[in-house]
Amino acid sequence: MDEDKFSLADLAPSDYNPRSIDGPSAEGLRNSMELFGDISGLTFNVRTKRLIAGHARRRVIEQLKSDAVVRMQSKTTDKKGTIGYGCIEALGTTWPVRFVDWDETTEKAANLAANNPSITGDFTAGVEDILCELGTTSFIDMLRLEEIEWPEYKPPPGDVPPDPFSKTGGDDGPNPTPLDDFVAFQFGEIKGRVSKDLYDDFRVVYNRLRVEKGTPLMDDTLRDMLHLEEHRAAEEAEETTDETA
Repeated sequence: MDEDKFSLADLAPSDYNPRSIDGPSAEGLRNSMELFGDISGLTFNVRTKRLIAGHARRRVIEQLKSDAVVRMQSKTTDKKGTIGYGCIEALGTTWPVRFVDWDETTEKAANLAANNPSITGDFTAGVEDILCELGTTSFIDMLRLEEIEWPEYKPPPGDVPPDPFSKTGGDDGPNPTPLDDFVAFQFGEIKGRVSKDLYDDFRVVYNRLRVEKGTPLMDDTLRDMLHLEEHRAAEEAEETTDETA
């Protein structure tokens, strides 16, 4: 591979990338790229003198180094409205800046596209392995990785996942999760169902335990450590006692 010029095929995708995009999301991304070009980084409209994309990055750079220098390094035009490329020199490195010449309507449409989460794809189950691998590193807290939304598990039609709060994994627990009001989940190898009002609590607790352990939790350990139904019932009983005391 030539150091100065190589093909797109040489930019090999990471086989561990836990992100997928298809259907309407992929179409929306493609339309954005065809209309505006690359707006994933700092993009500045010289006609209106306004930043279109990269507001959060600019704010962080300003907070850390308010005297950062912005330079236009090349005047390059294209059919997407680009008039040049440059960079911000700060924090011991450079941050690319794209300069465009757009009317206000195009600018605002591009701003929304740059901030539209519906055209960024979704995490796949592979995110579990990477989070577990990073579980004992400082990256988890620094980058708030524990807040990553896990992909929703889609059970096959007619397949009812087991109730994780039953000791046998079946429906013989004291308060089995209703079959008509549940959220299916998959955390690593663990699959099951939990009532909708408990799902967020369940996910937060599981994420915390996973990060602390640094490895995926086994099925029995998960059931032994959570017992969210029992905890909630105990809290409600305690609140009732306090109110009547």
